[in-house]
Amino acid sequence: MADLQPLATVDDYTARYGAVDTGTAARLPDMLLDATALIMAEVPAYAAGTDPVLDRNAQAVCCSIVHRALVSGISYEGISQASQTAGSYNASVTFANPDGALYLSGADRARLGIDAGVVTTAQMGAA
Repeated sequence: MADLQPLATVDDYTARYGAVDTGTAARLPDMLLDATALIMAEVPAYAAGTDPVLDRNAQAVCCSIVHRALVSGISYEGISQASQTAGSYNASVTFANPDGALYLSGADRARLGIDAGVVTTAQMGAA
């Protein structure tokens, strides 16, 4: 079995989400490889280079998975719910991914064709 190659590179990630700090840059290649493994576990028949649209979607989803994990807990981008009150100074924030886990969102799954229904027709009986 060949070594697993990441579906996205650090350059792919930074092209979408901008430059990263030194600490993140050191972790990014491993995180992209982990995201690749997650995608390949869900779409084991995927073969890079056979479908350019799926290739591009796989690359984008790989970056998206990593980005969600990186912004969890540190950015408004990772917030799923927030509230503020002026009187008595109250604020509340709920993060969508508080532990920074790698996961496929519903949109990711749709882009990769996971759980997509198939409609076919078949003629029954002899012709």
